[in-house]
Amino acid sequence: FTSEASVLINGLHDMGYQTIHVGDPSKLPKVKTVHTRTKREFLAIMASADLVVAVDSAALHAASVFGVKTYGLFSTNDGATYCKYYPNTTPIQLCEKKCIWRYCKVDRPPCYPKGSARKVLDIINGGKVC
Repeated sequence: FTSEASVLINGLHDMGYQTIHVGDPSKLPKVKTVHTRTKREFLAIMASADLVVAVDSAALHAASVFGVKTYGLFSTNDGATYCKYYPNTTPIQLCEKKCIWRYCKVDRPPCYPKGSARKVLDIINGGKVC
């Protein structure tokens, strides 16, 4: 999803959100990161966020537990199943086919289709969740 990240980040900025990147700072060098924060600082950031957009990760689960409006990005895993215990989390299914990638015939990790960032922004703006 890194190739789509700048579209998502710019779109969130246009909507009035500040963005913080949780992962490897070398992937998005111009975005503030919480990569080097302690667990306590990370949890405090997640608890105080207005909105979290994340893949199935600690950020998604922490924000959900704190009641933060959260959007979970799922490629081939069924987002509705993963998010059913988090009522404040909206799963966004980015791939049409739901499966566990290691069982797919394609010999590569799951991909996020081109245009995924625009789809995420549309859903955050109130568009239909598929």
